[in-house]
Amino acid sequence: MNKYRGFSLIELMIVVAIIGILSTIGYPNYRAYVLRSENALAQAALVELGVTLERYYSEQNSYANAGTNVAFSTTVPSNGQDKTHDITLSVAANGASYTLTVTHITDTSSTYSLDSTGLRRKGTAIGWED
Repeated sequence: MNKYRGFSLIELMIVVAIIGILSTIGYPNYRAYVLRSENALAQAALVELGVTLERYYSEQNSYANAGTNVAFSTTVPSNGQDKTHDITLSVAANGASYTLTVTHITDTSSTYSLDSTGLRRKGTAIGWED
């Protein structure tokens, strides 16, 4: 009596199909989770930089020259590893206000901003909540 050991081609193809279906469902959920965590990190960087700018304002009584006098990273994360967002600082000509904007490097429609009044925006909508 000859007993064959192992799997048949049909059994292997069924396993490959199941793995394909699971990965098709799982990968988009994983990517959405990663994007949410990257955006949360960018929002935290905006708040941290906003606090630094407020401290600068309390010392100088103006935001003028804050872009050159305040040391800050223009990327998120600030350690330079796997850059996900770019940060820009724009100061009003009279130095009375600023706007911080963070933009995702691959999804430029995903922007968050924080201004000197504390107003948070996601794109053009007010607030950062999804």
